[in-house]
Amino acid sequence: MTASFTTKGPGTKFIFDTVRTNVHNAYDKTTGVYTAPESGMYVFNWVIREHKSQHSVELMLNSEILGVTFKRAEGNDDASVSGTVVVSVRKGDSVFLRANHKADYKHKIHNNIHGRSSFSGWRLCG
Repeated sequence: MTASFTTKGPGTKFIFDTVRTNVHNAYDKTTGVYTAPESGMYVFNWVIREHKSQHSVELMLNSEILGVTFKRAEGNDDASVSGTVVVSVRKGDSVFLRANHKADYKHKIHNNIHGRSSFSGWRLCG
């Protein structure tokens, strides 16, 4: 993710516009969705940085919540939170991050020379 941004409300997808590695073109940087190219066990990891705000982020598998992280940055602080999930995924399943669908936070996601938010996923085994 190259720039800082503020989410528009509950359920907003996080779109990571910078892609370093994209085997099988599984990640769509225009929608923020990773589409599994093969069935198997996958690992998904995310790091979210914020500045002077609080946020709750959900890792989604299609319409199922797989993981949730929460962090509050007080005062003028920066803060980071990370999550990792190992899960069985079927070919064609969609995986993505979104702002918590029940929390009406204005997520101030921060990216600069001191650190970046990120999302990664890979197939562990078949």
